[in-house]
Amino acid sequence: WGFFEVARLWEDKGNDRVAINLYKYIIKKRQPDHPEAHYRLAVLHMKCFDWDSAIEVLQKKILIPDNQPFSDYCYIGDCHKNMGKREQSLEFYKKAESIGPKGIPAFQRLAKFYEEQNNIDKAIEYVTKIISFADPNEIADDLIWRGILYKTKGEPHQAYEDCCKALELNPFSEKAHRLLNDLSDQIDI
Repeated sequence: WGFFEVARLWEDKGNDRVAINLYKYIIKKRQPDHPEAHYRLAVLHMKCFDWDSAIEVLQKKILIPDNQPFSDYCYIGDCHKNMGKREQSLEFYKKAESIGPKGIPAFQRLAKFYEEQNNIDKAIEYVTKIISFADPNEIADDLIWRGILYKTKGEPHQAYEDCCKALELNPFSEKAHRLLNDLSDQIDI
């Protein structure tokens, strides 16, 4: 753990190159099955926009016994997305979804993916999954997101319902008030 703590210190000081080299040393020479070292190394590669190296590290992390690869698949999908490989990103987000039935991070990525593809129905489907699995006290922003999707789809009454639910949870939400204001032109409030 000594090398790991030193790597974390260098990382905290903002010297990513030294931290990367220390994490590589830990993985190659000291503890090849150290999941946190793999994770930190992958994060630093992503921070440096070295998507291929991040993917390589995460794929090795997936093979570590007792590792839960759910988030690894999400991060690999993010790397592919950042490289412009949308279909590969979708493939890894779907893998993450298949591992964790309550996989909110995978649902968020899939909802965003479909929203960007203008597949509003699929985006709504995944935001609805987020809402159904998340803590009921923490879904205001997701309700607003779904409300915006409903508005985009041309269903202002559904958007209004989600906006009202969001305002019940967070009466000071600027996003919800903006959405409500936008909807006032489309429905009688």
